Amino acid sequence: MDEPISLRELVDVDIIQSIQDRFAKTVGVSSVIFLPNGDALTRFSNPTKFCSLIRSTKEGRRRCFQSFAEMSRKALELSEPEIMYCFAYGAHFVAPIIIDGERKATMYAGQFRPEKFSPEQLKELEKIAVEIDVDPELLAREAKNMRTVKDKVVWACLNSFFRTVKVIAELGAHALELRQAKDALQNAHDELEMRVQERTAELIETNEELRREVAERKAAEDALRESEEKYRTLIENVQDGVFLIQDGELKFVNEAFARISGYTVEEIHGMGFRGLVAPDDRAMVTDRYVRMMAGEDMPMEYEFHGIQKNGDTRTTVYMTIGLLEYQGEPAVIGTLKDITGQKRTVDALRKSEEKYRTLFEIVKDAIFLSDETGKFVDVNQAACKSLGYSREELLRLSNREIDADPRGYEAFLKVRNTPAKEAIFEVNQRRKDGTLLPVEITGKFFEIDGELRSLAIARDITERKAAEERIKRSLREKNVLMHEIHHRVKNNLQVVSSLLSMQARTTRSKEAIDVLSKSQSRINTMALIHTQLYESGDLSELNMEEFVGTLSEELFRSYPVNDTRIARIVNVTDRKFPVSVGVYVGLIINELLSNALQHAFGEGKEGKIEVSLTASDSGKVNLRVSDDGVGLPPGFDIDKTRSLGLHLVKILLEDQLQGKLEVVSDGGVTFNMEFDIECNGGSSYGEDKNTDR
Repeated sequence: MDEPISLRELVDVDIIQSIQDRFAKTVGVSSVIFLPNGDALTRFSNPTKFCSLIRSTKEGRRRCFQSFAEMSRKALELSEPEIMYCFAYGAHFVAPIIIDGERKATMYAGQFRPEKFSPEQLKELEKIAVEIDVDPELLAREAKNMRTVKDKVVWACLNSFFRTVKVIAELGAHALELRQAKDALQNAHDELEMRVQERTAELIETNEELRREVAERKAAEDALRESEEKYRTLIENVQDGVFLIQDGELKFVNEAFARISGYTVEEIHGMGFRGLVAPDDRAMVTDRYVRMMAGEDMPMEYEFHGIQKNGDTRTTVYMTIGLLEYQGEPAVIGTLKDITGQKRTVDALRKSEEKYRTLFEIVKDAIFLSDETGKFVDVNQAACKSLGYSREELLRLSNREIDADPRGYEAFLKVRNTPAKEAIFEVNQRRKDGTLLPVEITGKFFEIDGELRSLAIARDITERKAAEERIKRSLREKNVLMHEIHHRVKNNLQVVSSLLSMQARTTRSKEAIDVLSKSQSRINTMALIHTQLYESGDLSELNMEEFVGTLSEELFRSYPVNDTRIARIVNVTDRKFPVSVGVYVGLIINELLSNALQHAFGEGKEGKIEVSLTASDSGKVNLRVSDDGVGLPPGFDIDKTRSLGLHLVKILLEDQLQGKLEVVSDGGVTFNMEFDIECNGGSSYGEDKNTDR
């Protein structure tokens, strides 16, 4: 029975290695092919640091290859690729390469994780690290860095892996068919030659046999041509350009190669490859070709600029080459890929990174980029300068270690649960020398490749804090000063009131006493305002409910009404008025109440005096002072009155408060007044708005 043909005998290992390398690089996983006897057909493509670390020891390599052997045995039962796990919990796509019903090899692609290692797996890895004589902490760290591939990406990679395995199997199958056809042709040729020698004497019979053998040879050649057509179809359907060079000339190219160069396949056939290389790169490409043909060890993959049919030299190509024998002579076979767009993208990304880095470093505010644990992964020079650390020192620290108050970092973590995942707050950072730095943090959480990151921009607010403290201190001093001013003004007004009272006692003129009494009442009203301001914590506004209640009570107490029983009804909104408005309202109420108490009721007559003050949300104020006394004289006109008090009411309301006054005398007298707080709140106490008066 014939020995089975190894995959190594069927296909060029360099071509398989190239296919494997491109697949691993494109998908972003590691890949290798093992023969059934346990030997590796190819080198590992794109190995991860995790698996390289495991294979760095003898025991690690033994257990690694043992895992591959076990997965190979399981792969015999597979009809399609499947995900398996090695002894170190690394995930691998596994698929047998079946040619003519026989497993010729097994292809692996992996060293990834569908999900991050669990704490239990990390602990198990630490045990494995001890067993294979590897640093447990280093292995665990590399395990955490292993690429995590989501389900959707896994199946996309698996499909790509399936197609790659299928291509390798088809290459091997075509090679097997070609080998079998060649063997059949050789056997037919040998048998024919032997029969010709043995049957020379039997010419007729020999000729008949010859015709039969010729027919057999033609059938074998047809089978060979069919195999070559299949191989050519495969090459033409490859997206990369494929070429064969012998003696510096292009002996074969596919359609993809022609499209890259701008020529047709017919135009390229027989051309020198050097003519398709841009002038600046010709010397380099020619030197590598000559040295490789001379047997020197040269790179099999590199980039250069091509020159198209129209003379354009902006095309960048990536070439992979290998040596073979063609028609008995050495030749170079390779693939060509147009990476012009890819290079432009890489250049754009590089320029974008340079702009970002420049902006990152020239910003005056400190910038900290952290991982999900709070450990810094990047900082700018402003951060180093503000805290007194070098960049290397800061990258060994975390947010928690520079935050003087742990509650500040805990507050930052809560930002993750907000819809915007960002916030602005203040904390104290601790410098390297132990001093504190007050900063305003603008923080935001975001994800990069599924991993949580946080960005904190810290602005030094030392000067702002000092300014705020100066302002607070100034405000405290101002409040103390204003309290003292109101206290002294109140005392001075009370002195003036006492002087007026003393002056009234020195005269017997009823008219003079009345004038002095009214002036004393007005001064007492203003003194009451300063008393309330002094005793309250607010120096800019009056509590009108308290103020009007106290004012009316004192007026009723200061005006003797003999046996007359007068009811006092006060209804005032619970709202604060600016001092500039409240003082005028107080003087108006003082004049109207004084007038009613003196003139509205005769001796022994009962009655009531009502004060109503309301204000809407928009600031519209209604003030009403009414009594049910004798009313006003017939024909009364406030514009022509000789009463100083009522004339003062009109001036204060219309000129100072910009309001309206309505006087109704029907079974008593009612003064209806209306004005707007918003139009008066900004005026200063004592300021006369009417510049014509």
